[in-house]
Amino acid sequence: MVSHGWGADRRAAIGLGRSFQDARIFPTLTVAENIAIGLERHLDERDHLAALLNLPAVQQQEEDVAFTVEDLIELMSLGAFRDKFVAELSTGSRRIVDLAMAIAPSRISRLVGMRLGGGGVDDVGLGFRRHQQSSVSSARPSPAG
Repeated sequence: MVSHGWGADRRAAIGLGRSFQDARIFPTLTVAENIAIGLERHLDERDHLAALLNLPAVQQQEEDVAFTVEDLIELMSLGAFRDKFVAELSTGSRRIVDLAMAIAPSRISRLVGMRLGGGGVDDVGLGFRRHQQSSVSSARPSPAG
């Protein structure tokens, strides 16, 4: 696919995005907290009074966010870093957290769609797992003949 010369709106319309080298993640928050923040602007219920009253819509949203955060932590193999501050991570691990934050909105949209009766194949998850497996297998030394 050639996207050279396309405007940002056209690239966004087909689902292309980008992540910057200087990630905008919060070093004083944990990995899980950063991923949750990546979801915040995509939540339907953002009313402070509803949150204060802990209305059912807010409770469901909090459950969806918690599930999505755990799903992304598993998907991106960040379990060992879940409760670590981002400042403690290597640059490569911070990039994975940044990627998790970037795909978080599509994950919660898929979860809400499944809850409403939709579904589908998890292409992002399958592709990332395949990439991880191929990276691990190519990094292993081949057995001596």
